[in-house]
Amino acid sequence: MTQTATERRPSAGYRVFLSGQVLSGVGNWVYRTALPYILLRDGRSGLALGVVTGAGMLALVLLTPYASTVADRIDALRLCIRVNLALGIIFAGFFGGYLLWGGNLGLILLAVLLAGTVTAFEAPARQRFLPELVGLQRWPSAIVATGMIYNVSRFAGPLLAVAMISTVGPATCIAINSVSFFVAAGTLVALRHSLVPVPAKKPDRSGWLAAMRVCMRDRDFAVAVIAFLVVSLVAINEQVTIPLLSASLYGDDATRLSALLSAVAAGALGSGLLLLKYRRLSSRAFTAAILALAVCNAGLLVPRSFAALLVLAALAGAVIGALTSIANVLIQTGAPLEYRARAFATFYLLMFGTTAAGAPLSGELADLAGARSPFAVSAVVCAVVGGWLLARSSRATRTQGEVRK
Repeated sequence: MTQTATERRPSAGYRVFLSGQVLSGVGNWVYRTALPYILLRDGRSGLALGVVTGAGMLALVLLTPYASTVADRIDALRLCIRVNLALGIIFAGFFGGYLLWGGNLGLILLAVLLAGTVTAFEAPARQRFLPELVGLQRWPSAIVATGMIYNVSRFAGPLLAVAMISTVGPATCIAINSVSFFVAAGTLVALRHSLVPVPAKKPDRSGWLAAMRVCMRDRDFAVAVIAFLVVSLVAINEQVTIPLLSASLYGDDATRLSALLSAVAAGALGSGLLLLKYRRLSSRAFTAAILALAVCNAGLLVPRSFAALLVLAALAGAVIGALTSIANVLIQTGAPLEYRARAFATFYLLMFGTTAAGAPLSGELADLAGARSPFAVSAVVCAVVGGWLLARSSRATRTQGEVRK
């Protein structure tokens, strides 16, 4: 008997998909670890690191809404294959340019902008066909599982990167990233016969903004979006704040930088494994994660040993991983199915697009007030947002109690 998209079990195609995404994710984090090392080793400022980090995200901010609308209208799997091939070519070019001109800031900015432009189309397309690959019942768990790819990659990538930087140099990290995207494209080709359409309305011709106006009529969806926007802008910039903290304490020690980044990733991976047990993730868990992030950031303000910093980094990573996974599920499943790529684009903009502003701000704040100052600001903001969500939940509970009486 043929299974429907609602009840089917994850297939071998899903395992192939996960394998390819893990490989490309690890390759990307090998490159992302090497990039701040290249900049800081050459004496660049925290602002320069923030600008480079934010440059790629700027392309996401500008293009992801349009890209998600395209993904909702056309063959999302074919689009995803083409995007991975294009990213492989871009980083192959960056590798060649680095061999010729070294860590030229113009070359780095060009590569980051091109990669960000193309990446804007990859994630919405990938999330668009995900429920067709695993079925609607397992879709929330699959969202968490695919989100864990980011955390697995963030854990393994820096470890591999530091070994490569210390032996063959950072250029090889760029080459590895290029190869990983070609491998991912090959695994996606193998999924052509593994997708089962989900029961959704025919995608309309409206753009991302019009679709989000419809979604924002749902109060819970709107609250999740607003809260995550504020927290992501200020408190989820660890790819800038952790390297700057490491540089201020340990100089250009790549081993300690890699260890701190890996600790963040290990924590995020652990929280992701725990969340896989839950089919439903509630707004209460979302609030708890924001308040826990305030506590973790406050802990990073106190001068501590390297071992203590590793523990705090792992705890912060666990909270960030849980927070982003819960926000991802609440936003994607809170929107109508015909808008699922555009709903994911909203999460993607909140998660990564805010880095275009948050990363330079964090870098400049660190230059002006010290490497720990971004953690102080994020602790205060998370406490305020968490308090607002608690107050809102308390009012809703009292209202429900009065109605029952």
